[in-house]
Amino acid sequence: MPFNLIVPIAADKPEWVDTAPYMFDLHPLGNLMVFESIRGLMLEEFDRIYITILRKHDERFHLKPLLERQFEVAGMFEKLRVVVLENPTRNQPETIAKTIEHEKIKGPILIKDSDNYFECSLEPTNNIAIFPLDALEKVNPSDKSYVAIDDGFYITNIIEKKIISRYFCAGGYSFESAAIYMKFYRRFAHCDILYLSHIIYGMLMDQLSFRPCQVSNYLDWGTQQEWREYCASYKTIFLAFEMLQTNKKEDFVRKIRRLYESGTARLIIIAGNNRLMQSDYQVCLAEAGIKYHEIITGVFPYNMHIISEENQLNELKQKIID
Repeated sequence: MPFNLIVPIAADKPEWVDTAPYMFDLHPLGNLMVFESIRGLMLEEFDRIYITILRKHDERFHLKPLLERQFEVAGMFEKLRVVVLENPTRNQPETIAKTIEHEKIKGPILIKDSDNYFECSLEPTNNIAIFPLDALEKVNPSDKSYVAIDDGFYITNIIEKKIISRYFCAGGYSFESAAIYMKFYRRFAHCDILYLSHIIYGMLMDQLSFRPCQVSNYLDWGTQQEWREYCASYKTIFLAFEMLQTNKKEDFVRKIRRLYESGTARLIIIAGNNRLMQSDYQVCLAEAGIKYHEIITGVFPYNMHIISEENQLNELKQKIID
């Protein structure tokens, strides 16, 4: 049975008149934010990935080509389906319903919010991604929904904006079938205010069971300010190729690898004073076991801060990961 992922981004906000929804901003490491938001999932498990946007946003900001290019680079172009709605919907559940109807989606579905990141493998059954509120350093507890869990590890209640347990919904909801989702959506479609939690609560009242799935590495990008603060935590580090070429000690290489694996640093190798081919640089760095994100050759602005000595690297490493 196909397992499909749905990512709705069809809200119509006043701030998105002149600028695209910030879910289409670039992550510091090069991906679109919306792609980063789903990257922690097991994307190979999904037959299709549906991203739903508004026609006017697509025409104004060319969102569909952006998404197609992103998924092409990621090697998942065949999975992507961009659903373009002509008019704004009243709420997220309606956006999901229109996506299901437009694409005639069948079988289990996973709905993922586009404004956060987590790592988890949600099953193609009734699951809710959860995370403990007390594990967050910074949080606005009033903008989340919360779940109660019994001793058998089943969800017994879900409610908006009211803390009934330490666990909140992390922005991932899987349903055993799109047909069941649509059945309960239609039951509540008349409501002026409607959240996914309302639909799930209706399912619980009809004796449908939901299991929680505790996620890891949760990141909250619920506002544009939170996204910008997150991006500001990343550093782009320019490393002189000459320093790497002449210093291949195991301890030095380990420092480079730790920066690379920190997840918050983009390592760019600067090779402006050499006449080697790009492949020659790649071979040299691979032989030394040095990991990096990009090699750039050519002439560079005089004010570019390039790390060319080991002591400079040590200072930077202490600031970022030590």
